[in-house]
Amino acid sequence: IGTQTGQGRTLRRVKSLFLLLMVGSFARATTFVEQPFPDTVQQAPVVARGHLGSSRSDWGKAGDGSKRIYTFTEFSVDETLKGPPLSRSIWVRQLGGEKDGVGMQIAGSAQLESGEDVVLLMGNVNSDASHDVWGLMMGKLTIARDTKGRDILKGPALNDGHGDRHDHEMRGGQNAPGGKPDTQKRRRWTLDDLREIIRVQAEQAVNNDEKLKTHP
Repeated sequence: IGTQTGQGRTLRRVKSLFLLLMVGSFARATTFVEQPFPDTVQQAPVVARGHLGSSRSDWGKAGDGSKRIYTFTEFSVDETLKGPPLSRSIWVRQLGGEKDGVGMQIAGSAQLESGEDVVLLMGNVNSDASHDVWGLMMGKLTIARDTKGRDILKGPALNDGHGDRHDHEMRGGQNAPGGKPDTQKRRRWTLDDLREIIRVQAEQAVNNDEKLKTHP
């Protein structure tokens, strides 16, 4: 009996994963591609810094209304960097987990550990008041303080996963923070860089809207 039960649970897990892979309506929030970091930031509707808390798995509704297993993680918000102001404490979620004997694992999910100081890229608020982590593991950036007292970002979205920046992102152009020439080769993305990216992108969006109103 024990063997049959184990096989049944395994089969349910395989079926759940198969169904997940067959559904593409929410692909943007559950897939990731390598691209310049500022582009990733621009695509995420919400960005915030805070500390992670405990996690639990439960059923939830996807954007298409279907029922799926999610892992919900507490997120204590210290600073809303992009999007509408967030509550002091929110829940973020990722597809996958185990509930009622049904399990689902998603390759590439962000590893969210209690106590971590992080920046999360998220989708807009869901019907259950949670936010989806944007782009799986690309949506999580850990923060570490360097010897100069700067908050350094680390994560897969930063090209090599450790915050190193490519030369074309350091010499001006649309991908440089502020869009200004930067002749000094800084080797790390900082939290201040992220704030500047978001500020410039918001300013550019306003300018574009004004141009459309002037020249419809």
